[in-house]
Amino acid sequence: MKVTFELRFIQKQFDEAYKDLEWFSNQPYVSQAVEEQLRAAPALIRANERAATMVKDYSPEDVEKILLTSPDDYEVLSMLSYVQSHHLSDYISLLRQITVSNRHPYVRTYALLLLLALKDQTPISFPKNGQVYRVVPSELEPPYTGDTYNDFVNAMILMAKDPAVSGTSHEILNDYIMDVYPEKVIKAKDDRLLMTAFIKLGREYLKSSLGIEGYIEMYHLDPKAVEDQASQIKGVLDSTPVLKY
Repeated sequence: MKVTFELRFIQKQFDEAYKDLEWFSNQPYVSQAVEEQLRAAPALIRANERAATMVKDYSPEDVEKILLTSPDDYEVLSMLSYVQSHHLSDYISLLRQITVSNRHPYVRTYALLLLLALKDQTPISFPKNGQVYRVVPSELEPPYTGDTYNDFVNAMILMAKDPAVSGTSHEILNDYIMDVYPEKVIKAKDDRLLMTAFIKLGREYLKSSLGIEGYIEMYHLDPKAVEDQASQIKGVLDSTPVLKY
């Protein structure tokens, strides 16, 4: 849910954000934190919508100050969206600084994706989720793209059968991809163990009484391996901090 709204704000897709809010509001809550985020979401959407309608030109000094010193993660994300459409290449040095900074993981990931868009060939190192990544941005694959991702998602949707479960599992998958990027999540389009782990998490989110025993039997999966995979994914999602504003 949090990634969905954040990406909508960055892309200025506010009508879609309201539709997302309606969909999420009709799902069962899994925690008090989720309920609080849903209550705060309408005001947050309106605030971002108002900010997007305010046409303003920023000086290079203003851009640098906001990107490097603002405590507001949403302000920084909005500024990254601004520079994306205003001579992005002029800010490549700032993007590299943000990618290796201690800012929120989503802010750093967005900066990295902009370096990818610029086809930046300068190697860069940064810590994330307890690991140190050394990458060349131009060599990375954008998230949510490629035949392997599309085939995996389509197979998981067919496998889940229930549209509510498949939709929730897909959202969880996308959240996880963003949380661990540039780690490659889907290594094989027919990875039934990984699909089952996301379907398990989707059903748990929806508080479904249905288990995953049928999938384990049908695809000859190790129940412990599925449980371990689901627990690892949930651990990463739960450990990602909320954006500050």
